[in-house]
Amino acid sequence: MLSVIIGAIAFGFMLSAGSRFMAYAQVHLRAVAREDTPEAHRAKDFTPTMGGVCVVAVILGLMALGGVYTPSTIILAGIALSFCSIGAWDDWKKISVRRGISESKKFTAQIACATVLMTLWYLWAQPSTMIIVPYWPSL
Repeated sequence: MLSVIIGAIAFGFMLSAGSRFMAYAQVHLRAVAREDTPEAHRAKDFTPTMGGVCVVAVILGLMALGGVYTPSTIILAGIALSFCSIGAWDDWKKISVRRGISESKKFTAQIACATVLMTLWYLWAQPSTMIIVPYWPSL
């Protein structure tokens, strides 16, 4: 039942805050395509960016509201926040410099975040590493 209530809160929040965020993004957070972009892709000029910030804010807020603080949920929040930060960094560079971060920087940041967070999850949550194959004797 708590899941349904939190889901309804999330839906309501995204309807109200999401529409306000999009109105703000339409004016202030618009990216322009690079000069070398093909003409067919120019339709994407001035598309609002950074929508993931609103989505992740709702996720983290509702995780805090739900009060489920297990190692796995905290690591999940860290994953959402770290990958959202990488996306926001890329979007901000697209807005301010008209060129996002390089693929190698983005990939390096993603690998670093994933490695750190999965190591923390393994050490903190201590998940089972047993692999069970049906109809095969356990090792």
